[in-house]
Amino acid sequence: MNASVKRDAGNLFFCAQVSDADVYSSPSEILKADGVYFYIDAGNYKLTAPDDGVFKIWCSNNGNIEAYEGKQGAWEKIQHEGLLVQSKHRAGGYDIELQVPLSFLNKTDVQPVRINFGLEECTSIANYTEYVVHSQEKASHTWC
Repeated sequence: MNASVKRDAGNLFFCAQVSDADVYSSPSEILKADGVYFYIDAGNYKLTAPDDGVFKIWCSNNGNIEAYEGKQGAWEKIQHEGLLVQSKHRAGGYDIELQVPLSFLNKTDVQPVRINFGLEECTSIANYTEYVVHSQEKASHTWC
């Protein structure tokens, strides 16, 4: 996976290019698909467990979204109004572009934030997630 992040005055933009020879999507379960997790620590809190202001956004290879915010050490599913995603299948993989309004993060500016990425590989019987080296899904102090 190659990933990049950009910003403007009102949004964060994430792009991921994923190489995958066998892209998988379950017809009945949104989370049972190849895709990318985007993590945002909106206040640069550097926490050891998810809490307010720390977000996890799932984007599947076919454009489905699920969003979560940290609450007392766990991820709580939240509405994803305002998030925009585009996905595109191509030979050898897929691309995902995600736009996150600062208002979704309860912020008025983008500095400072911490980010992380997780790549989800699925089959009909199992899921496997890989994160940026040395990072942990629930510990924003290990993110970039």
